[in-house]
Order: sequence, then C-alpha cells, then structure tokens
Amino acid sequence: MRLLFLFSTLAIYSVIGGLGNVDAADGQNSHYFNGNSSGFNSGGAFIMPELLLLRPYNTDPDGDSDSDTHDFKEALRLTIGYVSPTGFGFRGRWLDYDVNTPDADFTMQTVDGELFSTIEMGSRWLGTFSGGARWAEMTETEGDTLEDGYGLIVGAELQYMWSDSIALYSIARHSVLFGDSGNDDDLAVSATELQVGIQGQLALNCGGMVFGRAGVEAQNWNGYTTDDGETFGLFGTVFAVGYQR
Repeated sequence: MRLLFLFSTLAIYSVIGGLGNVDAADGQNSHYFNGNSSGFNSGGAFIMPELLLLRPYNTDPDGDSDSDTHDFKEALRLTIGYVSPTGFGFRGRWLDYDVNTPDADFTMQTVDGELFSTIEMGSRWLGTFSGGARWAEMTETEGDTLEDGYGLIVGAELQYMWSDSIALYSIARHSVLFGDSGNDDDLAVSATELQVGIQGQLALNCGGMVFGRAGVEAQNWNGYTTDDGETFGLFGTVFAVGYQR
C-alpha cells in the first residue's frame, strides 16, 4: 500500500513538474528551495520524502505515562507541491505511522492540503506561512480512536541563512479536527507539531536543486480519547531529502 501511494505521488509530481522549472543559475544565488519555502527568482514543482523515528507517549489525567510499553518506530511522511516565482504555492502532505509490538498497537494517518506563501524577512531570514485542511485517523491498543477527523491546519516556518548552502530552520503547525470515536462519541481534537533542525542544499548543473534535512520533532495530541485530560505525544528525529525542478 505504501509503495502504491509513493508511485502514485511520483506520477502526479511528474505532471506538476511541467508547470515550472528551476533555473540552476538563479538557484545558486537565491533562497532555499524545499517543501516549506522557496526562492523568489524561480519556481517549480517539489517533492520531499521524510523518515521519522518517533516514540509515542501517552499520559492519563493523573499524570501517569505508559510510554515504557513503546519504543522508537519509523514513520513515513511525503510532501509534494508547486511554488510560483513569487513564493506562493500549494502542497499536499501525507503521514503514516504504525507501531505494532507485543505490548502496544498504534496507528496514525494524516493527509494535509495547504496553500502557502514565503516572504523575505531581512537579508538572512525567510518566513513561510500556510493554511489549509487536514484529515486524520488514529487507533490505539486500548480502543481509543479518532475516525474520519476533519478540520483546519495552520503553520509557520522560519529559516536563517547560515551560508549559501546551509540554513537553520524551525517549523510549527497547529490543527483542530472534528470526528468520532470508536463509541460514536463526537470528538474535538487539537494537535501541535514542532520541528527544529539544519538544512543543506545543492544546485544541479542540469537544472533543479536537491536538499537534505536533519532535525528533531515533537507532536502533542489532545482530545483524541473520550477520557478528559488524557494526551498523546510523539517525539524523535526526522531526516529528509528533497528535489525541486
């Protein structure tokens, strides 16, 4: 199923790529090209697969945690989209996370669709601001679920240009979702996601640009269970590679 999804998105990316191409000469002296921000001298389609190593944490209203039953587990996230030469664009994002051990079984999927805009904030800073819609489903061993959760998501990213090829970045996203639990109870779920890290880029002579990221990510989900005060969190590392044409 994951391979089918990846092949489908690659096919869509090939079609979107016809909307615009990156000028390598411009890219060498302009801003960063990635799934969250873009330079202003050129635009194009982009794709960014990510590998996350996350550990789940679950805290009940009394403050007790059962995170000792979980371990770090890989998750896949894929971002694909298009950005115009002015920095305005659209993107889709898909996350798949599945923990299956003798002590715990937890799955989560999210799909985001966003519009975003990048603005220059001084000689070394870039800001990207986004908004859109999110769909999510979550299931857990104890029967807590979020079925067909729909809602809104907003986000912001800051990049500090350390050099022509290196940048520091931070990302914040917040979403509010509405769905049902396994017991047909109405749920209102909020999620906050934070990520900080370092990014490197390389302009290609044949056109386009490749980039890589390494960082730390934390997520906190509130309200996905029917127990008041229970929260769920994810924490770990993230590694990404990307290409913009």
